[in-house]
Amino acid sequence: FKESNLVEVANRKYNEADLSDLNDYYSGMSNYLNGEYDIDAVYNFFFKLMYIQKYYKNNYNVEIDFNGFMEAIDAIGGVEIELTSAEANYLNKRGNWDIEENKHWNLKKGKNLLNGSQALAYSRIRKIDSDFRRTERQRTVMTALLEKAKTLDVTEIYTLVKKIVPMLATDMSANQILNLALDMLPMLSELNVVSQRIPMDGKYSYANKNGASVITLSSADVEAVRKLLMKTMEVK
Repeated sequence: FKESNLVEVANRKYNEADLSDLNDYYSGMSNYLNGEYDIDAVYNFFFKLMYIQKYYKNNYNVEIDFNGFMEAIDAIGGVEIELTSAEANYLNKRGNWDIEENKHWNLKKGKNLLNGSQALAYSRIRKIDSDFRRTERQRTVMTALLEKAKTLDVTEIYTLVKKIVPMLATDMSANQILNLALDMLPMLSELNVVSQRIPMDGKYSYANKNGASVITLSSADVEAVRKLLMKTMEVK
């Protein structure tokens, strides 16, 4: 199953990167194949549902597996994440993915520099609170990645992209990814990252579909989410 579904929109006009998540959203489509939802179909359905796909001509899908995620985090030198006491204790007791290194984690409350395996474990925490908090952690990691990218120069960006591209499953070519990364470089230093969960509180319902707990949206919920996205993306 897909662990996380994130939508990222680069807003050049306001120098923003808008992060929104689409976790456990049930579209009602008959695309449940081999125990896995077709992520492209989910995105296409979602954007059509929200009537915003026409505003963005350059839409791409990027997927990365657990190993690639860990390698990407390590390639950038780790990410700085502020942990709560509960998160640090949980990771120290149950989140150790450093099987090969066989090291004991000694994470503390407050800011910690997480390596790839620690960032992955952090991103997957949900037992201490909720699935919504888990998706918030995933956006936190992505925000930390963007913050780290701000400190890189052209040569470092080029080297990082060349290293990460083979880990991705995407409809973009390696040159497209590199050109996009270099194109965004001038805006990185002043980039403002906007993170939000969709649907918002009070704008969804829980349902059971094929034995799985999913989120459904009424027509009124869809309209509320659409308006929020339009506002976030500065679409009139």
